[in-house]
Amino acid sequence: MTEPLEKRKPTNTTATHPPKRCQHTTISSNSEETKDTATSETKNQEEDEQVEIDDIDVYRELEDYETRNGVNPVVDYDHMKRFCFPYTHMGIGNEGGWENKIRHLKFKFKNDQIVHDDQMEEFLLWKKMFARVRPPDTESRIS
Repeated sequence: MTEPLEKRKPTNTTATHPPKRCQHTTISSNSEETKDTATSETKNQEEDEQVEIDDIDVYRELEDYETRNGVNPVVDYDHMKRFCFPYTHMGIGNEGGWENKIRHLKFKFKNDQIVHDDQMEEFLLWKKMFARVRPPDTESRIS
């Protein structure tokens, strides 16, 4: 029979060595591995691609999107990304290009501007999307 565990002795005590301690090394401040990330540009930053779609067509698409989903994509960033995704997926501009296009459309007209007849349809679509009057504040009414 075998001896109980307490009486057993290791057969070779010199073969096992205690683990070595890791030597910590410090990196000097002028090392190539140190990099200032506050001022460096990201590698994934893309150049904005210009969107080559007529303004009136974009106004119509924005209106159709709002009719289908009940949300103006210009107001909600998540819906704006959903609106732009099919175009960017097909290679028509990128996210930055679409942001520039929408910004251009937003400031194309002024609410009290006199518009020529050839731009009237575009102006009316712009007015629907960007020049909405907010409803009155119901909490400020006296009952």
